[in-house]
Amino acid sequence: MTKKRRLIKNLKVYSFSLVILILFFTISVLLGPIKSALSQEEVAEYIGLAVEGGFSVSGPQIIFGTSDFKGTLYNSTADLTVGDNLRVDGYLWRNFGAVKINDDLSVSGSINAGSWAGDQIEDIYISALASASQGDIIYYNGQSWVKLMAGTLGQYLQTRGTGSNPLWASASSLDESDPVFNESAASNIVTSNITNWNAAYSWGDHSSEGYLIGASSATDNAITRFDGTTGEIFQNSGVIIDNSNNISGINTLTASNLAGTLTTAAQGNITSLGKLTSLEVNELKSYAASQLGDGGTTNYVNFATDGEINLHGTARVTVDNYITASGVKAPGAKPATFIEHGICGAWQFADAGAGNEESISGTLKLPTQMDKTVAPILKIGWSANGVSPGNCEWQLEYVYRSPNEATDAAAQETLTATGTASATSNGLMITVFTGMDLPSGTDQAMFYKITRLSDGGNDTIVDTVELRGLLFTHTRNTLGTAL
Repeated sequence: MTKKRRLIKNLKVYSFSLVILILFFTISVLLGPIKSALSQEEVAEYIGLAVEGGFSVSGPQIIFGTSDFKGTLYNSTADLTVGDNLRVDGYLWRNFGAVKINDDLSVSGSINAGSWAGDQIEDIYISALASASQGDIIYYNGQSWVKLMAGTLGQYLQTRGTGSNPLWASASSLDESDPVFNESAASNIVTSNITNWNAAYSWGDHSSEGYLIGASSATDNAITRFDGTTGEIFQNSGVIIDNSNNISGINTLTASNLAGTLTTAAQGNITSLGKLTSLEVNELKSYAASQLGDGGTTNYVNFATDGEINLHGTARVTVDNYITASGVKAPGAKPATFIEHGICGAWQFADAGAGNEESISGTLKLPTQMDKTVAPILKIGWSANGVSPGNCEWQLEYVYRSPNEATDAAAQETLTATGTASATSNGLMITVFTGMDLPSGTDQAMFYKITRLSDGGNDTIVDTVELRGLLFTHTRNTLGTAL
């Protein structure tokens, strides 16, 4: 063989070997993502590994310490123990055997089906729930982990042993066998009581609502009343409701409207009642002597037990007692003349000269209800025919008389009054006598005499005038006196 031919043959061998080497290197690189670290069957422990790609372990027992895998961890060992922090950023694939977790295991992907020893968690893992709310609970239903949604207010979680799922139950179904609890008041509280309480008051922390505070001491049978505006503090009072339902200690009782019947009876007397004001009562009944008024001793009405009513007070009215012309007499030497005047009679007074002036007289009973602390007034109603217009002057002489006093006594006072005739023929005019004396408390009658002073300078009418009647005006006590 020539040297040239041997060289060519060697080059072919070298080239084939190079191809084999290149092919082996290429296969190693291609197979790297699947198994970038060597496969071991007898290695007892892995610590501090950082692997990118797949990693497969096998053997009777493998222990992993702190390691980091970015790929799939294939486990074919009979006993794989995670003794420290192990993070798998991929899948953890178990072919057979148990996986025991003694410390943290972090898996970003999935863990295939199988059994886990150590903590005896039978199944794969608890998947994150799609949605959850506060109060939800997860439990194992025999096939998978599921969610039990939160119960309603007052319910409790009832477990029912193996083979049954837990559920929410009401407090009424709770069987409490503790004899101490059964004897307490709390044993009668059921869910409806709690629900009704919360619905009525909507209280959370009861202490924030405050508590009622009573007085340090109190009077027996006293009515309590609020102290201040907080509605939380009570205080004592002087109003008493005794054991027989009698009310005492009221100073002033005010009511704007009291409908119905206000009754005081022997079994329910209202005592020590100082004042009752602004009271509107439809019916008032009293079974004992009583009085109503303004609370004072001046203005009130007294109801006696025999039905007698006495009115006390300062109420007064002005009253006119009318005396017609026919109720007056004309005795004496110079009487006026009674004539028919219109549809009724009248006393006619002539324009007489001195010594012949005409008069009338009469007796007036003082009214029983007359207030004798106020002076009376006498009024004369008269008219003139208008032939001689002018003034007419009248004179009043009178005397008050009490029982057993002389009836022939002279006048105690003489008054005069002048009036101007009406421009209307026979028009009615009123002339008033003022300044009369006060009658005494015992006076019962007034004797009087009225004269026309036709001869005087104040009387300018040169014709007759007609007196139609008298008015005795006085102040009357309208309260009256009981008989």
